[in-house]
Amino acid sequence: CRAITVFDKQGEPTRFTGSHADINERKRLVEALRANEERTSAIVEAAADAIVTADDRGIIQTFNSAAEVTFRLAREDAIGQSINILMPMAEAMRHDRYVDDHLRGGESKLMGRGARELTARRGDGLEFPIDLAISQAMVGDRRLFIAMVRDISERKRTQAALAEAVRERQALM
Repeated sequence: CRAITVFDKQGEPTRFTGSHADINERKRLVEALRANEERTSAIVEAAADAIVTADDRGIIQTFNSAAEVTFRLAREDAIGQSINILMPMAEAMRHDRYVDDHLRGGESKLMGRGARELTARRGDGLEFPIDLAISQAMVGDRRLFIAMVRDISERKRTQAALAEAVRERQALM
């Protein structure tokens, strides 16, 4: 509510004028928006796979708990950094070219094509195998790249052990 006192020429109050606005709908919308933001954040945090988002300049915006474990890198040390810190040096050098090509309308080598096996780099520099799926979304007028990352080190070790066991068995025959 807003009210204004109207005075006459002698400075005496003659009447009040004002307006009243119902802000309940606005409050409901703000609360719904806050609840949706909390729900989305909880889903990203609860995901079993690493979720890393980056803007169109390749700057990390989101780094969930699974990403901290996968990359052995604290969220505070990742957010605001170039996504290239999560890649082997050779791949990091090509990455910016891929993104530039994609943003200029070229075809993406990874975007929206399901998971692909690649190599990533942990915070300590150790390289490891991953499944990587990348998609993009527009958030307002900003483009956001979303990477879903799964560490497949154990799968690779199991495959190598199985292949070795098959070779040993064939050698005995």
